[in-house]
Amino acid sequence: MLLSVYDKIKTEKSDKTCISCRSFVDLRRRLSPAIDNENLGSLASAVSTFHNISPQTDFWQLAREVKQEVKQAINRGNMFNIILMFTEILNALLSSSNKAPLAVEVTNLGQVDIPVNYGSLKLEEISFMPSQGVFGGVFFAAVTTLKGKMMLNYVFSEPSLSQGTIEDLIDSTMSYLIRSYQ
Repeated sequence: MLLSVYDKIKTEKSDKTCISCRSFVDLRRRLSPAIDNENLGSLASAVSTFHNISPQTDFWQLAREVKQEVKQAINRGNMFNIILMFTEILNALLSSSNKAPLAVEVTNLGQVDIPVNYGSLKLEEISFMPSQGVFGGVFFAAVTTLKGKMMLNYVFSEPSLSQGTIEDLIDSTMSYLIRSYQ
């Protein structure tokens, strides 16, 4: 997603562009004592990382860099900073909802372990769509896995991102993913 955003915003004047990424963090396992899944549906925060992207940026090297920076931010406890500043962050987002504070946001909900059979109804896939109205201009994806099948749910808010722009970003992201596995 970072590479796709870079492709969309790069200019011929600059070789490198710094792009921000927010990765969401499950706080249940990071609290003491840990909160199990039966007692709380969702308790999440996020950490932000910044990456210099250029035409020479390697997909897998960037992936390792993001993972390492997220891990370091978690080890420093940065995911609690957002909670402490929640009111100020929310007020800033609401006052300028079409000005994106970040370029990319990703949440990996991971493996969803819920029953798939409900009488005559059968669950075939699951989607996660958070409210995105105050995050104008952010390229956001929620990743879930159900029955071994990974689903990518892309969320966006108009008018800050148009249908055409989001389709271009998704197509580009999928191309990067396909090329990285070939």
